[in-house]
Amino acid sequence: MIIRTPKAISLMAVFLAGSCNSAKNSPLVSPAPRVMPVLKEVLETEKFGHSSGMHTLTVTFGEKGHFEFHYGSEGWYWANSGSYTYSDSSINLKSQSCSFWQEKDPGCKNSFTEGRCFISEMQEDIEYLYELVCKFNKRFHMYTSDSKLNDEMKLDIKRYKVPVGTPRKFKGHQVLTAGNAIGTVKETVFLREGPGTTFKRLQYIVNAYDGPRLESVPAGKKVTVHARSVDKPKVKDWENHWLLISIDDSHYAWAFGEFIQY
Repeated sequence: MIIRTPKAISLMAVFLAGSCNSAKNSPLVSPAPRVMPVLKEVLETEKFGHSSGMHTLTVTFGEKGHFEFHYGSEGWYWANSGSYTYSDSSINLKSQSCSFWQEKDPGCKNSFTEGRCFISEMQEDIEYLYELVCKFNKRFHMYTSDSKLNDEMKLDIKRYKVPVGTPRKFKGHQVLTAGNAIGTVKETVFLREGPGTTFKRLQYIVNAYDGPRLESVPAGKKVTVHARSVDKPKVKDWENHWLLISIDDSHYAWAFGEFIQY
């Protein structure tokens, strides 16, 4: 038999009251303690890179310590490959073969000869929790022939998404993340620079290279929903969230949620 003294009962009441208050005041998504992903596992399983109508970037790390960087765009292509080794929580890159198709003097002098990659936590990103950061020993034209010289490349680790409902800020607007949900446009919808009808309309860019560029997004199109507004403002006779979406080569534009199902 357990005998509870008045002191024990008093302490228990304080504990329960504190628990209730904590639950009442807790955020929409309680931040769980983060454990940094294992670098070796990430390198062997993640598919790094991105593409659009203008460019394609792929980065691979093979199981036998071989890496490859490939970038392609209109009139601008480069590749870099070699070996990598582990060092604490990072990997060291050593170039063995480099190519630039548009340079008179191809080779590693137009790219990097050494580099280091490591995992970094992204505190305020609306899509992913971590990224792979690669720093190189030389600055070079990384994305286009007229781009600024750069010695750093950042790659999203897409298997670690920000939990749905996490409070974030996007360009000054308070949002709740949507986990990159796939939605469908129910009725023709306009894209805007911000979450409201007072913000400038944006064109729907199907392909940044050769178009078309449309004045609105037609019904039936699939979109990626990154986040939504916290409140539900009224637009005409509707009350709904504004959604931060991407579709084709239109990235991070706002659309009224009444016309998108996700």
